[in-house]
Amino acid sequence: MNVEELDRLLGDVFLVDPKNTEHFVFGIHDLTVLKVRDVLMEIGHIKQENLERQEYVATMGAGFCKSNIAYLATRIEENKLYVSVNAREGLINQHTRKGAINELRRKLKEYIEE
Repeated sequence: MNVEELDRLLGDVFLVDPKNTEHFVFGIHDLTVLKVRDVLMEIGHIKQENLERQEYVATMGAGFCKSNIAYLATRIEENKLYVSVNAREGLINQHTRKGAINELRRKLKEYIEE
């Protein structure tokens, strides 16, 4: 799995600047694509789903008071969760990408190997 595939997927759904994308890879155990879907539905909005490839594209509120939008693409492959996160920051950097990945990690903490 290369992150360029997730970046393309993110770019196909949203008009995002690739230089604002951060990539994360988590080792996982017992995490199913349906659990990822449940978490994304809880913390954001799913925009695209591909169960065969175990991929989701979603948005979620993040940053200061969750007032900024983060764009996420996720894929489960070979006991790893790949996540690409993109966000547009304003004049004041709200660390939206960092807030989004921390929220996702917190919700999936029992499945992520640290």
